[in-house]
Amino acid sequence: MKTDWMKNIDIEPFLDSQLKRVLEIVGKEKFLILFSEFGKSSVYFSTKSLLECKKKYIKMNRDITVKQLANDLEVSERFVYSFLKGQNNGLLYEEF
Repeated sequence: MKTDWMKNIDIEPFLDSQLKRVLEIVGKEKFLILFSEFGKSSVYFSTKSLLECKKKYIKMNRDITVKQLANDLEVSERFVYSFLKGQNNGLLYEEF
């Protein structure tokens, strides 16, 4: 979708609340790029892929408390404990 014509007009009054928020976050130039790329489609930001990222973060930061990890990642402490337990074959802490 061509958006060059939109560069010189105020588009904000014509956007719905979600699009206004995107415009506010990324700025007009990036908004027009996104709009050009995805203008006729529905974009959904799934958090499913972030789950693996969160597990990687936990794995790399075992020195941080479970409570802090859960807070940082916005997951439950149970999630952190379950992941750690699975990483250590059922043991919460590695045996030395």
